[in-house]
Amino acid sequence: MTHTHLIAQTRSGTYEVWSWTPDGHHGLMRRVTEGAAPPLTSGSKLTTVGDYVLTYVPPTAVTLGKTAYVDYTLLRFDPSLHDPLAGHVQQSGSWYWDKFAGGYSYASVPGGPQSTDLELVGITGYVLSLLPTKGRVTYGSWGFDAYVDSPGGSQDPLAVSLSNADALAWLDAGDELFP
Repeated sequence: MTHTHLIAQTRSGTYEVWSWTPDGHHGLMRRVTEGAAPPLTSGSKLTTVGDYVLTYVPPTAVTLGKTAYVDYTLLRFDPSLHDPLAGHVQQSGSWYWDKFAGGYSYASVPGGPQSTDLELVGITGYVLSLLPTKGRVTYGSWGFDAYVDSPGGSQDPLAVSLSNADALAWLDAGDELFP
């Protein structure tokens, strides 16, 4: 029997891990964590890639011509722990915002506030970056290297871009992409 784990972040900033077993006899979902989990940084987002959880915090504001960062932490995910996101930190650091934005303006109106609604979607061995703005979604594809601490390993789990940043212009506001 295989288990897929779902991670839900609550409004208070805590999280819960649920095990989803479609062939289970006691319901489809079972909460793995017990009680209150530690809070995540406000604005944190999560994605899973293989046996890892990548937490990241996009900047709250970006000004063109100024440096902004996306802080990240790569964790080894072990659902058998009482607090699975408190496991081994594989790596943490910051990416330059332009890694995902490419130096382009992401404002709905010229000179307006920049969109910072970055989404990273884990796809086994890869991460898709999505930066939605009105009328388009800019995306990039990144190779995922969890072994950044290994000899010869990268210093960045998303070091290799597999595509030039491009856009999906035909998406309408409210459309969603599903992995």
